Amino acid sequence: MKGALAIMLELFRRLHEHRPGLSLEMAVTADEETGGEHGIGHLVERCGLCCAMAMIPDGGWLNDITVDEKEVTTEVTDRPVPLVRDSGGSDARFLTRHGVGVLMSRPLVGNLNAPDEWIDIESMLVFHRICDVYLRRRFELPPEPDVA
Repeated sequence: MKGALAIMLELFRRLHEHRPGLSLEMAVTADEETGGEHGIGHLVERCGLCCAMAMIPDGGWLNDITVDEKEVTTEVTDRPVPLVRDSGGSDARFLTRHGVGVLMSRPLVGNLNAPDEWIDIESMLVFHRICDVYLRRRFELPPEPDVA
């Protein structure tokens, strides 16, 4: 998740730079592996955190994405994207029970939480592009100019 977090921090910074006051915020917690009760669970259930949608870069894959992001992912990767359900714990459960739509996607990774954990660099660029296009459309912002 560290690679996806770095991508999202930079993307959020740039979006706020282009539109100060944009209703786009980030909550970063570190306890999903132990149940999430003291992270997102605490923020939602005890502190009243609420939002219209959430992006969780700790599940899914670039080509196995949830519904709302599917159109953008197909466009950016130029490949069909299946809808999937996956098992495992996710902080999304704290949000979806309140009707919040959650997008779960991440760059291609392997050997999670191991000394030889890896992330595919090319997929980080694709993930950045997917998130950028999706958020710009969601907030009706102009597209990022292509940099040659």
